[in-house]
Amino acid sequence: MSHFLNSTLTNLSSQLQNGTTDPVCVVSDALERAENHPNAFITFQGKEALIEAKKAKQRWGKGAPLSPYDGIPIVWKDMFDLAGTVTTAGSKRLQAKNIIAVKDADVIVNTKKFGLISLAKSNLSELAYSGLGLNPHFGTPTAVSDGDVAYVPGGSSSGSAIAVQRGVVAAAVGTDTAGSIRVPAAFNGLVGYKGSPKRYSMNGVFPLAPSFDCLGTICRTAIDSILLDAMMRGYPCEIPSKPRTPPRFVIETAILDNSDMSKEVRVQFMKFVDLIKSAGAQVDRQQLTFIDHTCKAIEDYGWLGAAESAALHRDLVLNNHEMPIDPNVVARFKQALAMEECARNQLTKIRSDLIANSKLELDGRILIMPTVLQAPPRLKDVQASQHKFMEANQKALALTKIGSFLKMPCIATPTGFENNDAPNSVSLSSWEHDDDSVLKAGLWAEQALNSP
Repeated sequence: MSHFLNSTLTNLSSQLQNGTTDPVCVVSDALERAENHPNAFITFQGKEALIEAKKAKQRWGKGAPLSPYDGIPIVWKDMFDLAGTVTTAGSKRLQAKNIIAVKDADVIVNTKKFGLISLAKSNLSELAYSGLGLNPHFGTPTAVSDGDVAYVPGGSSSGSAIAVQRGVVAAAVGTDTAGSIRVPAAFNGLVGYKGSPKRYSMNGVFPLAPSFDCLGTICRTAIDSILLDAMMRGYPCEIPSKPRTPPRFVIETAILDNSDMSKEVRVQFMKFVDLIKSAGAQVDRQQLTFIDHTCKAIEDYGWLGAAESAALHRDLVLNNHEMPIDPNVVARFKQALAMEECARNQLTKIRSDLIANSKLELDGRILIMPTVLQAPPRLKDVQASQHKFMEANQKALALTKIGSFLKMPCIATPTGFENNDAPNSVSLSSWEHDDDSVLKAGLWAEQALNSP
C-alpha cells in the first residue's frame, strides 16, 4: 500500500513523528511507484534520494529531525537546476547539450534545509510552452482513469501534477507563465498555487518569459501549499490555523458569459459561490474594468508572454538542429515572432497600468473565477491535428492568462467532479504581492468545502 495514495505532507509528517513509518520506507515506496509511471519523469535521483533518506532516518532516531517534514520526497519540474543533472526543460536539444548543473536552484537549497528530499525531475511540455502537457520526446503523462480513455494532463507542469495525482509523491513544484501550474492542477483535481513573480528566487530556474515566469506548488491541500511555500522561501513552516473571518470575494460577471465555458463548469462554479456564501462569506458581483481591459488587450494585440518567449529562445527553437522540436511549439513560436514591436510596447504599458488598477479595484477582495473553461479534452483528439491542438491549448489557458498578465498570485482549488468524473476547479487571486491573503483564502475555502 502506497504511503502517497491520497497522502499529504501533513499526514506523512504525522506518520514520521509517531513512528509508523520512516524516511527510507517512504522514499523506497515513492521510487517503486515512480517506476510504474515513467512518462511523468525525465530524471531520477533514486540513489541520491535513498542516501538522504537514510540520513533523515538517523536524525529521527536521534530525535533531531531538521523539521517535521524531514525525509519526505518531492519532485521538481525539469526547469529547476538540480546538482549533477541536466536541466532539459522537456527538450531533447537541451538534453543533448549535456550541461550538468553544478549547484541546486535556490528554492531547492531552501527546501533541503527542512529535510525535503528531491526524488526526481518531472516531465513537462517542451520548453514549458503549452497548456496541455503533451511531450512527443519524453512521452505524455496521464491521470488515473476509470476507463481506457486518456485525457490531456494539463501543462506545462504535467509531470508534477501527475506525480501527485498518481500518488507517487504528496507534493511537487512547478513553474507557471500563463497557467502552467493552475491548468494541470485543475485538470487533475489538485490544489495549484502560483506565486507572484518575485515571491521566490529564480536563480537556477530555466526562463521561458522572464516578466511572466512564476514558481509555485501542486499539492492535495491548501495547507500543504502554505507549508511548501514557506519552505521554498526558507521560512519556518507551521500548520496554519483556520482564518477567523471569511475573506471578502468578488465575481467578475462578464467572465461567466464566455461562450466557450461549459455548462458544467458554470454550474459547479455557482455551487461553490452558494457554498461559501452559506459559510458566511460576502460575495460581490461586479464587472471589473481591469479584467475587461486585460481580456481586450490580449484579444487585440496577442499574448505578450509568447512574444517574450519567442524572442528569448528564437535560436534554440528555429535554428536547424539534428534534435527535433515539438512541431506545435515551433508553430506557436512562429506566430509569436510575428508580433510587431509597437504592439509589444503598447502591451507592456497597458500591463503596467492595469496591474496598478487591479489593487485599487479589488479593494481588499479576493477575485474568484473558474480556473478553466472546460474539462480536459481527450488526448487523442488534440493529437489528431495541429489545429485541434492550438484550439484546445487556447481554451485551456484562456482564463489563467488573465492572472498571469496582471502578475496576480492565485490558488486553484478543486470543487468537485462533473457527471463524467471530470474535476472542477475555482481560482482565487488578488493583486500582485498579496500572496498571503490568497493562501489564507484558499485555506478558508478548502475548509468550507470540507465542512460537514
